[in-house]
Amino acid sequence: MHRKGKIFLDVSEDIVTFEGEIKLLIHRIESGKIADFLALNAFAEEIEIYLRCIHQIFLEHLITSLRVG
Repeated sequence: MHRKGKIFLDVSEDIVTFEGEIKLLIHRIESGKIADFLALNAFAEEIEIYLRCIHQIFLEHLITSLRVG
């Protein structure tokens, strides 16, 4: 029984940590920073475009994922 409680606490901590990471990504995307998305960042630099509409799609997805949890 003690082990099951420990696993639950570990998973709970992981979820809280993951939610914090999502919130950080949301903040970075809102600031126009896409460096965390390496492939997207390289693509944007390669074709020299501003990806505001894609930023919005990412934001909506991340915000929705927080609501689901």
